[in-house]
Amino acid sequence: MSFAAARRTFETLTKRQRTGLAPEGSSDSQGGASGAGAASGGSSSQAQPTAAPQSFASVARAGNKRSTPAPPTFPRPQLERGAHIFKHADYDSMERPAPKSASPTVLYVDMRQSSLSPDEALDAAYTAVGDAAVGFQVFSAQKTLALVFSDVEHATPYRDRPLGDTGLTLYAAPPKATQLVKLTLQGVPVHDVPALQNALVSLLQPYGDLVFLAPMVHAKTKWYSDQWHATLRVRDGEELTLPDPVVTIMGAPVIIDVPGERRFCRHCMDVTHSRADCRQGQRLRAKQQQLLRQQQQHQQQLQQQPSDQQQESAFGSGYVAPPKRSAATATDEDSADTASVRSRAAHRWDDNMETESPEIVSPEQLVEMERTAQQIVNHARLRPSELDSTTVTNAQRFLDTLAANRSRGSGDQ
Repeated sequence: MSFAAARRTFETLTKRQRTGLAPEGSSDSQGGASGAGAASGGSSSQAQPTAAPQSFASVARAGNKRSTPAPPTFPRPQLERGAHIFKHADYDSMERPAPKSASPTVLYVDMRQSSLSPDEALDAAYTAVGDAAVGFQVFSAQKTLALVFSDVEHATPYRDRPLGDTGLTLYAAPPKATQLVKLTLQGVPVHDVPALQNALVSLLQPYGDLVFLAPMVHAKTKWYSDQWHATLRVRDGEELTLPDPVVTIMGAPVIIDVPGERRFCRHCMDVTHSRADCRQGQRLRAKQQQLLRQQQQHQQQLQQQPSDQQQESAFGSGYVAPPKRSAATATDEDSADTASVRSRAAHRWDDNMETESPEIVSPEQLVEMERTAQQIVNHARLRPSELDSTTVTNAQRFLDTLAANRSRGSGDQ
């Protein structure tokens, strides 16, 4: 319904309701036609009450509201993970979930890629194992089942044994847990795959070992896209350190996202939404404000409740909770060493990237300067023509100096 038609409908309904006339063709309770053709003997006191008048906005919305959202004007091609380019010999053992169990001897069933229900998987497992197992556990978050055995002798014959034709296999937990980090690469050059693999191995060497590499391909043509998946294994005894969000591979800038932990914003040119006009940042800030308001309302409701109506502690009426440490007290000791190390910076760098002086800056100023410098370096990697070389050089020099000072401070301690 167009805007003009909706307006005419609204004006007609309003006029009939003012004059007490029903719409043409309607009938009253006596079965006679109402309006101009109604019998003259009918009294106005017997007229049926008219419906509540509709507003103009409701009439207009009734004809113009979409039942479904509009499709995108330029939809992205459908992608799927292609065959792996590189895969470690023990990658399957590393990647399969093995949640901790209270029982010492268990075999696991990975159901992440299976369409079977847990009951169907247990039926297939009982057909293959029978009374050799004594129990089971279900790990919903990992989509994994665990069969419990009384000892190792009963579990060994069924290790790495398939469960019929279900595609599922019984496997044991690796002797030592492996920490894996999933990486999503965007903007990858795909014209030379062997060179790409060598470049990634060299790039990720300081952070861990590359154990899996696979491209995202077009669903029909199987052509490589510029989005790839890589898995990094953290070495034993080393702490997890993530690579830079923007790196250079084979002369091209590549964005490295860490699903669930870090995502690079092309609008803000950073992993944090720092620009005020960023739509995603606005949504996140609005959600945080809503959660904060709900928490404040909950605290007010708790304060308004009388003390005799408060629920008794689960530890008994005589239990007294220990005093809580304030955020400032809890972080004073942890931040003392960090502040002392960062305050040793021998160079000051401002927004113009042109001033260097030996004065000492505060840790807060140093963090802001580091973030701005990193934004400029990331921006230059993706769009080198938009910044002058002097600004980029000074920003990179500042980051290098800061990293050297931190390394020197860690060595002194």
